[in-house]
Amino acid sequence: MVAEDDDFIITYGESDEPYDEEKLRRALEFVLQIMMEYYEKKKGNESEGLK
Repeated sequence: MVAEDDDFIITYGESDEPYDEEKLRRALEFVLQIMMEYYEKKKGNESEGLK
């Protein structure tokens, strides 16, 4: 599985090395944090536009 963006590429699987569960958890938490910050910022911008 591959997720691509202009700034980074996340790959999972298709590797000779076994995945590190802790690294995977931290990476997923990081991505979730970015998504939540983006959502909160977008939600804030939309509510300011309605006032």
